[in-house]
Amino acid sequence: MNIDPWRLRKDRPLRAALVALQTRRGLQDLTIDTEPHPQALWLRHRCVSNLEAYLFTYGQNLNHYGLQLSYPGGENTPLSSYNAVENLSLDHLVELLVMHFAP
Repeated sequence: MNIDPWRLRKDRPLRAALVALQTRRGLQDLTIDTEPHPQALWLRHRCVSNLEAYLFTYGQNLNHYGLQLSYPGGENTPLSSYNAVENLSLDHLVELLVMHFAP
């Protein structure tokens, strides 16, 4: 599926983050859940259940991002876990997303 981030009804920094991620690793194996909030969205891996990332710009410094990474549970830990960080630069955000969704 070919996603055009600039067509999403999200604030400009979120769209810029998606373009940077698309350039660096592609978006073909991700779905974008465009929840109603204009300053937030979910990225979900198409094939790995609960491998998700919540990106947001509300409550962050100008041109910075918040990120919540969700990981699927394993055989011994069936519940998902997550890690959250705030006030990330665009470069750091994209770097974390690339590592999070690495094959």
